[in-house]
Amino acid sequence: MNIILTSPLVSVNWLHEKLGANNLVVLDGTIAKTFNALSQQIPTARFFDIKQKFSDTSNAFPSAFPSEYQFQIEAQNLGINQDSAIVVYDDKGIYSSAVCGGYLKPLGLVTSLY
Repeated sequence: MNIILTSPLVSVNWLHEKLGANNLVVLDGTIAKTFNALSQQIPTARFFDIKQKFSDTSNAFPSAFPSEYQFQIEAQNLGINQDSAIVVYDDKGIYSSAVCGGYLKPLGLVTSLY
């Protein structure tokens, strides 16, 4: 079963009910010094690494938007494609998850925040 996101925000109950959807990609957008996959709070969440994989690390400015090519490669590595329904969250509630959503929207990828 595939889902379509109809709202920029989703509830805990909605996400729990939809976790089995084929096209659902849940991204953990937490900015942390280290990432421990075992500490993920949502099953099947994938780490959206803003500081390394989704940034131009050669730029003098921190978290500079990566090239389109780099972004596409890293997004594909996370299983993201044009049909994905993407939900982003972070460990603070709505801190870096909004940044992740901001990275995805210009590329036409629909996201919701949890």
